[in-house]
Amino acid sequence: MERKRRQLYKRNKKRIHIAAAVLSVTAAFAAVCGIVYFMRGSGRETPEELLVRYMEQIGQHNYEEMYRMTDPAHSAYTDKEAFIKRNSAIYEGIEIENVRVEVLENDRNNSREQDSVAYQMSFDTLAGNLRFENEMQFTDTEDGYKIIWHDGLIFPELASEDKVRIESSPAERGKILDRNERMLAGPGTASSVGLVPGRLEDRENALHQLSRLLDMDPETIRNCLDAAWVTEDSFVPLKTVPKVSELDLMALDPKEDVLAEKARQDVLLAIPGVMISDVEVRTYPFGAAAGHLTGYVRNVTAEDLEEHAGEGYNENSVIGKSGLEALFEKELKGQDGCSIYIERYRKGGWQQKICTGQSPGEKRAGRPADHRHAAPGSFVSAVPGRSRLLRCDGSLLGRGTGTGQYTLL
Repeated sequence: MERKRRQLYKRNKKRIHIAAAVLSVTAAFAAVCGIVYFMRGSGRETPEELLVRYMEQIGQHNYEEMYRMTDPAHSAYTDKEAFIKRNSAIYEGIEIENVRVEVLENDRNNSREQDSVAYQMSFDTLAGNLRFENEMQFTDTEDGYKIIWHDGLIFPELASEDKVRIESSPAERGKILDRNERMLAGPGTASSVGLVPGRLEDRENALHQLSRLLDMDPETIRNCLDAAWVTEDSFVPLKTVPKVSELDLMALDPKEDVLAEKARQDVLLAIPGVMISDVEVRTYPFGAAAGHLTGYVRNVTAEDLEEHAGEGYNENSVIGKSGLEALFEKELKGQDGCSIYIERYRKGGWQQKICTGQSPGEKRAGRPADHRHAAPGSFVSAVPGRSRLLRCDGSLLGRGTGTGQYTLL
């Protein structure tokens, strides 16, 4: 009997030791898991931090890093190259800069599988400042939070099939006037001589006649007609010539140069395929007589665009190169207008929606602005009369009057 009691005691004691060991291992494992969970939760990037870091990459055009922050399995773009192409085309096209983001709230759901963060975003573009509220969603993965990316993160209204289009409207260049408010330089109308390829009957003969009448090399004309954008119905401009108005012809004693230009244009219009249309130009009513004072403008060159980067010039701009045109270039130039559109295809064709934002010139805070309107240049007024202007060949000084007018001293 005593032996049985000792054996039973030994077995129970052994069981207690095993149970204690199991409990110790379990407790240690739980402690390790708790520490790992704590470290994982406290050391990992939060959705808010990931959102801010993502926005920083937009301003730096770091699209590969942006893609690495997304969860391709749950995003609109699984292909990295497609993601980079979509983002770079839009952000660089609108010339985004000064990206700012403010987190508004963080709405966590109970499942912990997905988080949602509301934020306000603003940035500068060609069309001015844009600002909107948006929401970014995240998945909680083993590698940390990842962004569920879709096109609406670029603009809230943007869908995957939509296109973003930029449209500019050139500013009217300011006038140069004398003290009697007679225009020395300003907007005018000229005639653009061109061809419609589909209406040509004898191409080589037409090119020969145009070369003689317009004083152009036949090869230059041929290159214009062979440009990639030209179709059979396109109007291909070749040269700008003076406009002959009916009033000039109805004068009691029409000028010889007006009559000669009229005769030349009549011969041009007799060539099948030739058309003459009106075109807006910078005009100088006093011509060469005041040319040394007014100077002139010309189309910008690649060197001009590089030298004046960030000043609103593009390949279609003109720039003052001498005289008053160059001296007061900043005042005369004005500011081109610009709009950013979202184009969406619907039954019947493409529809447009203007992105909303805040215009730099908007005074009422928070009011959305559809686009930046073109702002015409200031006009320059010269104090001396025309007779004195013709003799002026010294240095010129200017003084602003605070009204957009600049007076020469």
